[in-house]
Amino acid sequence: MATTPTRPPRHPWLWFALAGVLSGLTLLLIACLALVSLGSAARRAPQPIVLAPPDPDADEVHWHWVSAMLDGDERSALELLAEPDAARRQERVQLYRSKTQAATRLAAASGLIGPYLNRHALLGSIAGDEAQQRIGLSELSFARGSLCYATRMQVVEGAWRVVEWEPAGKTCARFVDQRLPGEPPSPAAAAEAAAVHAAWAAAMFSGDVAGATPLSAEEPPQEGQSLAQIYGELTQYVLVSGVQKFGPYQGYEILEPFAESQRHQVGYARVGYERGQFCFRSDLHYRDGQWLVDKWDLVIPEACRA
Repeated sequence: MATTPTRPPRHPWLWFALAGVLSGLTLLLIACLALVSLGSAARRAPQPIVLAPPDPDADEVHWHWVSAMLDGDERSALELLAEPDAARRQERVQLYRSKTQAATRLAAASGLIGPYLNRHALLGSIAGDEAQQRIGLSELSFARGSLCYATRMQVVEGAWRVVEWEPAGKTCARFVDQRLPGEPPSPAAAAEAAAVHAAWAAAMFSGDVAGATPLSAEEPPQEGQSLAQIYGELTQYVLVSGVQKFGPYQGYEILEPFAESQRHQVGYARVGYERGQFCFRSDLHYRDGQWLVDKWDLVIPEACRA
């Protein structure tokens, strides 16, 4: 069996954070978003993706930079950007921040990929043109899609620093698909994701850890069981808290998954109560001939209505 690609550490308890939906904007602005997000990628022919060698220091810089961009931490961003002129450095950081905020607002307001889930993932790094250069890829999650960003880094005076931050089009999807082991799914196999999503949700809502464990992408098996146990306990906690907050439980509804990429599908499960609802999201990856659940999150209720 092929080795499962290394993934960043999981922190399931963080998925209780929720985000709001921003107001709608015009179709003209939506068109501008498409140009901003995809323009730089369209001007370059797709290049083979080559993984960068492991480097914890570069990964830490990548993490802090993306967090600074999304959280508005200008001070941290100024420390990480490789720009010798102080005034120019502040100008570039503010420009990157404003473009990121605008892209997030426009994507959420367009209705094409739904509201922003206030969730991002660092996927890993690909090699740069030289040994002391690399590109970190991060993915911002929306209800029905995502935005991909590239953090270009290089070694400056012995330390990794950011030299550019830009949209990366479909690079994140290509990166994820390339790293998963085995052949891509056939059209028939792609349809199997819906059954796995439904089985996982049923196991979570019934507290069936044994039933969920074989569906977990985490390896080795004992770690898959441990993660399923954690997800199951958190899910049961949310279900009970829903009764206290929204009144009697009325059941759940499985929503059909959509394809984020060839090997990545996303499914939702809506949990209903008398006066409200919760929305759960499963991220499924196709590896070694089967769909497995990579993440299970509580997300904003609007995601189940997008």
